[in-house]
Amino acid sequence: MLQGSSSLQEAYRTGAMIEEMDIDDLSRVLLGTSDNNSTLVPDSHMRGSRNHLRAFSQQLSTMELTYSPVYLSQEEFDQMVNSPMEQGHRYRFRSGGSNQGNCQGNMPGYGNSFGN
Repeated sequence: MLQGSSSLQEAYRTGAMIEEMDIDDLSRVLLGTSDNNSTLVPDSHMRGSRNHLRAFSQQLSTMELTYSPVYLSQEEFDQMVNSPMEQGHRYRFRSGGSNQGNCQGNMPGYGNSFGN
């Protein structure tokens, strides 16, 4: 963290290195897990770390700076940063109710609200 506080460029490099470290750690967690329910959270964090790594790499590239991976191979790094941003799963939690309520309201200063 101290290294990243010296300049914007070092902040991006440090951010990339931290995301790399997270990806490496999460990969090990996932290798030791076979239960699908136990992989939901690490998978989600891994996706976020890959997206963050892409973003840091893109910012460094915009500044015409390069980043050399520390925890990943150059091949793994290149494959990640050259692939598109990933989106997570959109989970919809349902209550035990019938979802048949009706709501209509008008709150001053906040506009009208209508919904089912």
